[in-house]
Amino acid sequence: MPNQNLSEPDAVVVAAIEEAATREPQPTDYGFCAYGDAHPSTGGGSLWFHWFKDKDTLLDFLRKHSLFLYPTSHIDFPSTLGAVSNAVDANAGYLLRRSG
Repeated sequence: MPNQNLSEPDAVVVAAIEEAATREPQPTDYGFCAYGDAHPSTGGGSLWFHWFKDKDTLLDFLRKHSLFLYPTSHIDFPSTLGAVSNAVDANAGYLLRRSG
């Protein structure tokens, strides 16, 4: 359950991340694996899978919410979000569906 004290956009992001991280993967799902906070070589946590019902839902999540997985205050957020969205669109054809 998301923290009720979060602002609406933050609550939406947390809900989207929680849904993807707790979804029981199906054979037709798309997903990605990410570190919870940072790569273990730099003292970070463990890997976590995020699953989505279809490719479009995964791509939409990455476009809208990927910067919130590892929030930081030292970046130009609008420019970085635009660059991430462009990278997602440019590489969408390389996604693989979960098998088995």
